[in-house]
Amino acid sequence: MTLQERFAALNATTSANAAEWARQNKPAKSWHFIFPPLGRFFSSYLGQGEWRRGMPGLTTALFDSYAVFVTYAKLWEIQNGLTAKPPEPQGSASPPAGHSHSDAA
Repeated sequence: MTLQERFAALNATTSANAAEWARQNKPAKSWHFIFPPLGRFFSSYLGQGEWRRGMPGLTTALFDSYAVFVTYAKLWEIQNGLTAKPPEPQGSASPPAGHSHSDAA
């Protein structure tokens, strides 16, 4: 997967997740921009063994972490009226199996 494809999938997935969280009235607090992304990075890089893959594994862990950050940023935009309406998902991109966000991270 190229970086362009990865960013396109990340944009579609984070928009869909933020819209869903907005429908569920999930808050976007300031600490959500730090701790869940860090938790996702360590969960992916160490917990899922991405460190064994070298640079591709580091890239995957960083993208996983960034996706969590961007989802909360988009949720914050929705909740603060900076997005006219929750964005509709573009395309049929879905997160890779085992890489979805949960509050446990």
